[in-house]
Amino acid sequence: MSDRPKRVTIDEEGPREGFQSEKKVIPVADKVRQTEGQHMNVETLQRGILPDSTLVDVPSVPWQPTGFAGIDWKILMETESGMRTVLMRWAPGARLPRHEHVALEQTFVLEGSFSDHSGTCRAGQYVWRRAGSQHDAWTDEGCLMIAFFLEPNTFFA
Repeated sequence: MSDRPKRVTIDEEGPREGFQSEKKVIPVADKVRQTEGQHMNVETLQRGILPDSTLVDVPSVPWQPTGFAGIDWKILMETESGMRTVLMRWAPGARLPRHEHVALEQTFVLEGSFSDHSGTCRAGQYVWRRAGSQHDAWTDEGCLMIAFFLEPNTFFA
């Protein structure tokens, strides 16, 4: 038997729980917006239905173009503020133009490899980039990766 409540009411805006030092107001929708094949909507959240876990059936999530030739993604989780977890598929020879990571970014390569001016990240390897870091990235052989973005990148080209 679980001590967790079956229903939760979220009707206030403010810092996230555990982040009471945050200065900005976090809208209710950003606090707990989740993906379950599609986004859980605010109305559902306000009714107090909040799962402990959200299982994403990744094979059923469609590949979407990113806007950069040869790079597609499956958005597994995202918030209105831009935090995302994505599965990215890069075709051989794909290139991402120069951009800045506004916040921390983390990437784990599942297949293939991709490179930037710092080196090459291969299957089974992990790379993270600090807020404010800038680079362009490319792949010669193609790659499949999972990436975690706290905020969207800023592109210069």
